[in-house]
Amino acid sequence: MMMKRICLIFICIFMLFTFTLCVSADEPQADLAVTNGCHTIDAANCLWGNERIIKNAHSVFVYELNSDTLLYSWNADSTYFPASLVKIMTALVVIENAELTDSVTVTESALNTIPSSAVSADLQVGERISVQDLLYCMLVTSSNDAAVVLAEHIASSQDAFVAMMNTKAEELGCKSTVFCNVTGFHHSNQVTTAKDMTRILKAALKYEEFKTIFETVYYTVPATNMHTERLLTTSNYLMNTDLVGIHFDSRVTGGKSGTTAEGYGCIVSTSKKEDMEIICVVLGSASALSDRGYVVSYGGYPETIALLDRAYQNYSRKQIIFENQILKQQPVINGECDVFLASRENFMTVLPQGLSADDLTFVYEEIPNSFNAPISKGQLMAHLQVWYESYCVAQTDIYAMNDVSNYAPIVIEHSEKTQSTSIISIILRILLGGIILFVAVILLSRFRALRHMKNKRSKNKQKKK
Repeated sequence: MMMKRICLIFICIFMLFTFTLCVSADEPQADLAVTNGCHTIDAANCLWGNERIIKNAHSVFVYELNSDTLLYSWNADSTYFPASLVKIMTALVVIENAELTDSVTVTESALNTIPSSAVSADLQVGERISVQDLLYCMLVTSSNDAAVVLAEHIASSQDAFVAMMNTKAEELGCKSTVFCNVTGFHHSNQVTTAKDMTRILKAALKYEEFKTIFETVYYTVPATNMHTERLLTTSNYLMNTDLVGIHFDSRVTGGKSGTTAEGYGCIVSTSKKEDMEIICVVLGSASALSDRGYVVSYGGYPETIALLDRAYQNYSRKQIIFENQILKQQPVINGECDVFLASRENFMTVLPQGLSADDLTFVYEEIPNSFNAPISKGQLMAHLQVWYESYCVAQTDIYAMNDVSNYAPIVIEHSEKTQSTSIISIILRILLGGIILFVAVILLSRFRALRHMKNKRSKNKQKKK
């Protein structure tokens, strides 16, 4: 019986002072979010699963920008010809190496590299035009002459500028992208991936100048020394109803399209609804043709719309961790009190609509020896992961919100005076006890004497009778 009581006490102490993970046997074990989660462009898993949902595309990538969440990926690391999507990188390098107000003089050497059948802004040799207006020509209407003129202005030659583009791609972590020109003209060695294009666009969107041009539907280039005003209209049918109204989507905020030498469409777009902002990349989609050979829909546009429908109709962005929100209260070994744990950051992610907190699993990974006193406020205590089904949707560090000192039991120090007082108190108590006992004995004796006299008188009365 005694042994059972000792074991029970030991178990209770262990449960009280040990930091236990809130994971059951059938819940996912803690792991790196980048490896097993759906966050960052490099996430191994995507929120929608791994099934192929877009049949008419070489590769697809859908990414929520504000929460850094990978929604969907299909064949996203497979290389493909980028066509005019190259101009997104061209614009990024230009913005990082020139002022938009800089004046550029169009050279004959630049125009000689452009085929007569290529899309152009009709630039003239000797024409002076700003970097900003050339960027509008290149991104809004996909003008190839504008791209080459910008490249020569910054790097003196297209080859030197292409080297800058490849260096930038490497800096961004693009592992499968190679640029061979600034326009997107077909080259057998010029390839990219859906994931790499997302990296490039995300980097470019950090510049407000790029974002403004990327989202432009109409723009008027002021008259130059050799040309009247130019009215530009975007070549992205998701944003423009002038040519092909069936592809217009009001959720789309920006985009760049391109067509490969084989006629396959490639589209990179941004869209927004409520608090979700999505980058969608579709590479290598064939256009749909009628029985007579006419184009019914252009490749990449229906696929983009279908992907956006799925995202906005079924998912929403939710804040699941708040800055300084108390997430856990934990006992501290040899501590005078418990420690309160919180995150230092707000964390949002994309989750299926209607999901509640009960559908999420919070997994704590303790920092070794972190729950031993003393603890300082702001001390790193644990790593937290939040899981939805088999996906880690959030990962953050957890810190102490309060100081915890070592527990020190109160010890009463007895001085000589205190000891003397205690001795006197004991003597007095003994004396008082003796007096009380003495009085009690006397009272008891007198009570017995009185009782004896009473009994004697009673016997004498009986004898007289």
